[in-house]
Amino acid sequence: MKRPWVKLATHLAIFGLVVVIAISARRVQEGAAGADDGKHGSAVASGRPDRPGRSSSRKGGGAERDEQKAKFSSRDFKSAWDAIAFRNVSMRERTQLQEEVLRQWAEVDLEAAVKALLAGNWDPEAGYAGVDNVMASFDQVFRDRPLEAWDLINSGKLGLGSILVKDRWAKAVAAEHPMLVMSHFNDLPSRSRGDTLKAITAAVVKNPELRDEFLTRFCEQPQNSQFSTWMSETIRTLGPSGTPAELGEKLSNAKTDQERTRYVHEFGVSLKGSDFGTMLAEWRKLPPEIQGRATNSMLFHADPTADVPKLVGLMVEIGEWKSINDQIMKVSEYGYKTGKAAELAQWTASLPDVPQANRVFVQAVEPYIVNNPVAAKSWIESLPANDWRRDKALAEYSRHVLWRMSDRDLSTWAINSISDPQMKKQVVSVRAAWARERGVDP
Repeated sequence: MKRPWVKLATHLAIFGLVVVIAISARRVQEGAAGADDGKHGSAVASGRPDRPGRSSSRKGGGAERDEQKAKFSSRDFKSAWDAIAFRNVSMRERTQLQEEVLRQWAEVDLEAAVKALLAGNWDPEAGYAGVDNVMASFDQVFRDRPLEAWDLINSGKLGLGSILVKDRWAKAVAAEHPMLVMSHFNDLPSRSRGDTLKAITAAVVKNPELRDEFLTRFCEQPQNSQFSTWMSETIRTLGPSGTPAELGEKLSNAKTDQERTRYVHEFGVSLKGSDFGTMLAEWRKLPPEIQGRATNSMLFHADPTADVPKLVGLMVEIGEWKSINDQIMKVSEYGYKTGKAAELAQWTASLPDVPQANRVFVQAVEPYIVNNPVAAKSWIESLPANDWRRDKALAEYSRHVLWRMSDRDLSTWAINSISDPQMKKQVVSVRAAWARERGVDP
């Protein structure tokens, strides 16, 4: 195996050889007179002065690029790019050469470099050498000259490929210029906005002074389910900006739906590690019209070890069934992660006998049946015959001992113990499906 520095030296040598061969071949063909490379450069590399308010953020890189221009022109790099296709190297090495040529080319003529990549990279079947991956060659130029790059992307000169370039621009620029990317958020492809938002959020974490400006702009987005999901993820990453009492007050005084979405998630995150008594006390301070959303946020952001049963019980009291069922896995997760599966199963006695409670009950008894089927069997046998939970528990017991343990004897006991003929018929059909899949008798 070659040492890393040997590999690097080899790659640089090959790159230099490619450039030299390509340039020499072209210049021999053109003759000593040559052609004026400046006539073929792109508008982006033409050195046009910046427009007012459109600083290119070059960070002093102009002198370096001028030196690079004096060394190699855009046409030189085009020749080098074309020559790579004929080099007898591996796909990985060819990709490394492409990246190096594109990186240096972009400093001289960004438009020409991007167009060359979009025209093809010779290894379309390889994920490693795909256009998306090689596009990372432009990251530094995008960060150093973000507005110039954005102008190019939106100029129409890149055709449909501009969509790919926009994605890469946003990912590259977000780390250093998060608010610039946020200002163009609605101009980005919808499919990549979620990932872009994560990149911006990560940058804001490192630059907390940008938090209020970022969230204010974020709240300019339309209020819909996507916005709510994005905001919940963003606040979870950023953390709360105050105490539960402070955030409860901001939530109560929010003027727009977007602000309420922001602060309801901040409120929920601020109570993440609190005991139920603290949660309840802060929740009671909120106006009644916002309490439902607040419980949803509290459950969503609660740790798995939080007192989920009491929190769900509160939501049951105020009729937040949809919110409960949207986060139904929190119930079984509590039983698995806290070791309180038996207590969770017993807690189901507090649930009302209504259709909305069915999924809650199923998730609540699962950890007990799965983790300790013998004890769960005794618990089910202790339930009174007229308890609405008994037949449902038996149905779940049969299902789990079959699919998880392939125990037909325990399943038979559960089925024979069910008193409701209709439910027994449904459980028998589940057992028949299990037997067909396993290729055994029911």
